[in-house]
Amino acid sequence: MKLGGALVLGMGVTGAALLFGSRPLGVVGVGLLLAAGGSRIWAGLVRGHVSVTHVPRPTPATEGDRVRLEIVATRVSRVPVGAAVVRGRLGRLGPFECRLRGHGRRAVGELSLGRLPRGHFPVAETRLVLGDLLGLESVSLAADSAGASLVVYPRLVELEALFSDAGRLGGNGRRLLLRRPAGFDFHSVREYTQGESLRRVHWPTTARRGQLMVKEL
Repeated sequence: MKLGGALVLGMGVTGAALLFGSRPLGVVGVGLLLAAGGSRIWAGLVRGHVSVTHVPRPTPATEGDRVRLEIVATRVSRVPVGAAVVRGRLGRLGPFECRLRGHGRRAVGELSLGRLPRGHFPVAETRLVLGDLLGLESVSLAADSAGASLVVYPRLVELEALFSDAGRLGGNGRRLLLRRPAGFDFHSVREYTQGESLRRVHWPTTARRGQLMVKEL
């Protein structure tokens, strides 16, 4: 039941109590009217500055991780609340909603985002929705998120057995140096063969596939 319904019901029950001379109905009607009035007063007192922080877990977040967003809302008002929910938009991931725990000035919640791709996801349109202890009234407050954003970094792949550009030692102890012939155009990429010069490594493809790839001329 919301505030308007409680107010109408309270007036109806009080009127019926006066009409039929019923004391129990009168008590119920007055109680509903007092609850509605108290909720209206609560809505005025609970307003004030609100700040919301967003902390990713794990930190830093890396692509492929199961990312959770720890959300902390801090209010200036000391008036207790019955419920607190943070709503907003997280970049191209779209809108989100997170229910918080805590009835005082500070409330904490956790939003599970699953496995995310790398990228930058700014937090926007953040609002804190508060409900009273009776569940009759709610207030939506614009929250200061101070330009918060979620950054998911690319996953780095360790490349083993890298050789220097000078090549490797041959069987007779001499250093083998494989050079790229001049005057040839880049054609395709293939897997790295032991002993090839690092000058032929195609780094974008290497990073994407997680293994050394060289340019085929």
